[in-house]
Amino acid sequence: MKAPIGCGIVDHPETCLCDVKPLQVRISVSDGVHEMWMGKKICDLRGYSRSWTRNSMVDYFQDLCRFYDEWSRLEAGGYEFPESLGELSLPEEIATSKDFGKWWAVRDFVNSAYNHYGYDMNTILRQVGITPHQWFVSCIGGRVNTPHQMTEQKLAVIENQFTEFTLPHMKQLAERVQMTTHIMETMRDIFAKRRRQLHGDTLPEDVQRSASDMIKRLSLDTTTPPSEIIATVQQETGISFSISYVTNLRKRNKKRTPI
Repeated sequence: MKAPIGCGIVDHPETCLCDVKPLQVRISVSDGVHEMWMGKKICDLRGYSRSWTRNSMVDYFQDLCRFYDEWSRLEAGGYEFPESLGELSLPEEIATSKDFGKWWAVRDFVNSAYNHYGYDMNTILRQVGITPHQWFVSCIGGRVNTPHQMTEQKLAVIENQFTEFTLPHMKQLAERVQMTTHIMETMRDIFAKRRRQLHGDTLPEDVQRSASDMIKRLSLDTTTPPSEIIATVQQETGISFSISYVTNLRKRNKKRTPI
């Protein structure tokens, strides 16, 4: 552990923290190892928790922060992005590649920058000097001879549609932008992270999944009448199921249960 920096005031001890301003953030954690993300794994790797001391606890939390920071950097494609978008530029090894040969590197860099900064995709592309069509080609495997053309207008429509709370109808959107449903599925996956950042875990598919899990649990783990199960699930999630769905779940489960 490094020597404490202290507050810098001559008359105060080296360990003084009078200059520290609490963030007033409440963290509801009762176990600083098992309830922390990757806490147990870090303790195993670094040999912590055998006998805790003040210094080892500080070292452990420092390692926890370093590990998370490195993981976040790798999640961003391993790129070190500048603080301001105005300073962003293509890495030299990508910018100097001829005939856009490193399409995978272009795709990863641009999409990582998109998720990092929070601006719309057209803004990111203009900053790094790549056209929407060049970006599009990089996202579909470098197929430069594709008959489909991506423009700023089309890209804006696609991004707006795939970052809405409710996903669009794939075939209708594909016809609107004159592309295929397969390409729309690729675009959907590219914008999925932004959509979740905007709307959190209350997306329609998340609610549907929660409702399905709830009705299965109530149907198979309890003897509650089907009508009561349907009412409970609808009250909790807003999604309605039929009574026959509950009875069929129980019949199928009964057939699978060994005698």
